[in-house]
This record gives sequence, C-alpha cells and structure tokens, in this order.
Amino acid sequence: MADSGGLVVQVQPGDDEEPGELAELTGWLQGELLDLDVKSVDPVPEQDVPDGAKGIAALAGWLAVNLGPEALKTVLAKVADWATRNDRAVEVSIAGQNLKLARATRQQQQELIDAFLARLPAES
Repeated sequence: MADSGGLVVQVQPGDDEEPGELAELTGWLQGELLDLDVKSVDPVPEQDVPDGAKGIAALAGWLAVNLGPEALKTVLAKVADWATRNDRAVEVSIAGQNLKLARATRQQQQELIDAFLARLPAES
C-alpha cells in the first residue's frame, strides 16, 4: 500500500456477490468509520490494491483509514461489530500485520483485537 503506516480494511466478497453489492456494503462501513475519531476513510486507489486482487470486485471492498489520535482500538471494535451485524468477513492491515474479523462473540473479537494490538510496533 502507498502508506504502510495507515490502516487498510478489506470487506471480503461473498459467494456469487455482484460488485455493486460489495461496493454498497463497503460504503456502509466507510460511513460508520467516518463517525469515529479518524482523519479520513477513502477507497484504496487501484494502483495500491495488492497483487492478486483482480477485477472490479477486488477494488470495491478496500478502504484506507487515516487514523486520528488513539483511534486504532476504536476502529477495530467498530469493524468487528460491523462484520458481525452484516455477517461478513473483514480483513484489516497495518504495519505489516493482518487481522481477519468475522462473526464471533464479543469476547472472542476482543481477544483477537487485543492479540493483534500486542503484535504491533509501538509507533503504530
């Protein structure tokens, strides 16, 4: 990604899902993230989508999140909640670390988030 220090969120496409549906779901998540203490939430430019992600469906699910101060834990909690409510899998990446969030109990989600945060370098 262009900014390796930023958070990247990918809504995983569902089976036989149309690109428009994925784009709509991603837009809903983008709107919810913009309600948090973040500087911006923008679609990832086509040239920054990782190799292997192909076609319009691959582009539709990617968001770049420019975090505000102390926002990472809040953003991760929002993404986990959104993934559960929408029965979706969402992958987040920051500082070379990846976390996949899907339907799970709140306790399981919190344990995953805490373990993910513990793996991050101090400057993230």
